Amino acid sequence: MNASTRWIAVGLFAAYLGCSTFCAESLGQDYRVYTKVYDVREPANNDSKPPVIARSLTIFHAGKTYDYLHSLSEVIIFDPNNHRFLVLNTQKRMATIVDFDVIRRKLEVRTTEMRNHIAELRESGDANVEEIARALQAQLAPIFAQTYDNGTLALTSPYCRYRVRCASVDKPDALKRYLHYADWTARLNCVLNPNAMFPEPRLALNESLRKLGRMPTEVELTARDERTIQLKAEHKISWQLESQDRSLIHTWEQMLKDPKTEFKTFREYQRILFAAK
Repeated sequence: MNASTRWIAVGLFAAYLGCSTFCAESLGQDYRVYTKVYDVREPANNDSKPPVIARSLTIFHAGKTYDYLHSLSEVIIFDPNNHRFLVLNTQKRMATIVDFDVIRRKLEVRTTEMRNHIAELRESGDANVEEIARALQAQLAPIFAQTYDNGTLALTSPYCRYRVRCASVDKPDALKRYLHYADWTARLNCVLNPNAMFPEPRLALNESLRKLGRMPTEVELTARDERTIQLKAEHKISWQLESQDRSLIHTWEQMLKDPKTEFKTFREYQRILFAAK
């Protein structure tokens, strides 16, 4: 899985549900989301769907969110009460802690680097390069035209487009918690993956959903800078955890406590994983 795939799988999500509204009480309980991510640039298979490029399991339990990608042997634990993420590689028995303040600082550094890169591109005077510079700038400060009609939200700009099917929520706190998770995973993935998109477009989408008081039930993204991204994610959500989910959570929590699990600094963790790739 590449960097942009990890970003879409965690930070950009679409829910595939068998109902048109969310149960607010359910959002306050434990639940699981099984995610499939499609690259819609590729030709569809015989089942009329494009190829799946990523799968993940996200478990909401006891105030934490566990996002597990089996292909990476990695679980990312969102721990908002302690203002941090824990990242655990189960294969290498290696973990790191990423505080929210660290994410903010690293985003500031990466933003400065991107602004410098944009300035260098614009110095060339080449029209094609200028178009790339504008696309990159749009990631840092997106300006969307917004429409909302019959349960579908559309955010459109020359360089990024969202199409979102929405569902009503009868409890504002449920939406607030859900989008809080989405905000921070978008920021984290920008920090974890040097090639990932900046979080601002996703944050803008989340803010629109807050203002509308709506939950996304299907999200499609088309974006371009030096490359083109066309992705769609589907979530199959279950409002009760399976025994396997609880077993996974127990295994991960025990592994974090196990002295054999090596805790690395965030920089060391990244260096080891990128070296392995």
